[in-house]
Amino acid sequence: MTLAKNTLVGVMAVAVIGAGVWFGGNYFATQKAEEKARAYLAKHKLENSVMWEKLSARLDNTATLNKVEITVPETGKKLFIQQLDVKNFEDSDKEFKLDITFNGVSDESGKSPVAAFIAETPDLQELDLKELPLLNGTLKLEHEIEKGNVDFSVMLNQEKAVDMEFALDIKDASGFIALAKDKRAELERNPFQAFAALSTVRLDDLSVAFYDKGLVEKSAKQNKVPDNYMQECENQLVMMGIEKHQEFCKSADNFFRAEKKNLKISLDPKEPYPLGNLINLTQSPEQLKQVFKELNINVSN
Repeated sequence: MTLAKNTLVGVMAVAVIGAGVWFGGNYFATQKAEEKARAYLAKHKLENSVMWEKLSARLDNTATLNKVEITVPETGKKLFIQQLDVKNFEDSDKEFKLDITFNGVSDESGKSPVAAFIAETPDLQELDLKELPLLNGTLKLEHEIEKGNVDFSVMLNQEKAVDMEFALDIKDASGFIALAKDKRAELERNPFQAFAALSTVRLDDLSVAFYDKGLVEKSAKQNKVPDNYMQECENQLVMMGIEKHQEFCKSADNFFRAEKKNLKISLDPKEPYPLGNLINLTQSPEQLKQVFKELNINVSN
């Protein structure tokens, strides 16, 4: 999440080109974009956290940043993006929209952040995936500010390893967003403060999908999946009272044995589901069956 969060900050700064674009050519648009970007970063005290070598703005309200450098404030660690394209940016009192693509993401070692994750994960270290292409991806965000509705999606493309897609649609999130924005430091010290604000948020849809690009296949060839994985999986889900235990576990087993190339987990309740109910229900393990039923959780290939 740190990559997505800081990339978003950089793009927001770059994309604020507004009406200035319409008063001249691309050169003028770029100059105005640079000025507004710097002012935006300064306003949010991020002028030392997001930098770029070149910015090009165009008359169609799009922009490209080359050689972007992002410094994570909490850790001081850096991420680098070779090219970041802004396809859409709208920022008003009523709504916020963002649509970006990023190509060539690397860490301080010059390698894909996914390669570092694999190197630090004991179960994956033997897969010989140290040399990976740099990370690419897309990020889209739509926020209806007055209603507090948020539609967010991110796709990460990691060739020779695995692709991932994440999508989230929530309602009535204004209180939580305001809390996260205005009292970020307090929340980091005491995350439990967020529970009250989260209780009013309603979940409309959530999905996570994985697409194997080599990592799962290599793992399967090295027999990383226990022979009794399917049985153990079913036993655990049965204990939690989950009715679709066989279907869910079969889908997971297919993916981890490289018999299927993708695995998708989705939550699609009939009506937007209050997260306050979810927090209360999951406090008791015996109520997990009710959670799965109301959230309409599915696992498939």
